[in-house]
This record gives sequence, structure tokens and C-alpha cells, in this order.
Amino acid sequence: MAKRAEERLHTLGLAPQVVAGNGEQGDPGHAPYDRIISTTAVREIPCAWLEQLRPGGVLLTPIDTPFGCDPLTRMVGDGHGGAEGHMVGGTSMKVRGQRTARSYGELGWPSWEITG
Repeated sequence: MAKRAEERLHTLGLAPQVVAGNGEQGDPGHAPYDRIISTTAVREIPCAWLEQLRPGGVLLTPIDTPFGCDPLTRMVGDGHGGAEGHMVGGTSMKVRGQRTARSYGELGWPSWEITG
């Protein structure tokens, strides 16, 4: 599928680097990156993404939450595996490797007990 996409992009006069692989690992062979854009939500931001951002590089990814909406998060990398940022919108598609059912309590999310 990636090869077919690359061929179609070339017919349009575009020549992006097309890589097929485990997105959670990024593509260290071509790092550092100015931008990393994830179209699927993650419960934990893969360290590889942060490590592969150049200083000032931008990571855009939805964060999986127990609230029914996944906030789209924009982070700016420091070039040393760290980043700072904030939520800028919402979406809801999960990364395949993180779709396994795990309780949000196990992930460190707060739990609320409703009484009344």
C-alpha cells in the first residue's frame, strides 16, 4: 500500500519520503524531523518520536483519554527527547499497538466515584 501511495504521489509531481513500518518507532534513519504528525491517538507518547524531533521541531498527536474525546496535542521538542506543549483540538483514532484494553486506573488516570 505504501509503494502504491508513493507511485501515485510521484505521478502528481510530488516526491515525499514514504516509509512503511511501526509508527511508534518513528524512522530514526531519517531523523531529526521538523514535524511529526500522528493521525491516531496514543495513551503514551512514544519516546522515539520525541527523540527524533530536532530542536524546535513540532509533534502533533491526539492523546487517548477516558473522556470520550481525544485532545489533539501540539508539542515543541527540545532536541534532547523532551517537549512542551498544549492541547489544540480533538479527535478519536487509536494507534494499533495501544488498542489493547487497559483500565485508565492502570494508566494513572484519576477515577471519580459518583455518589448521591
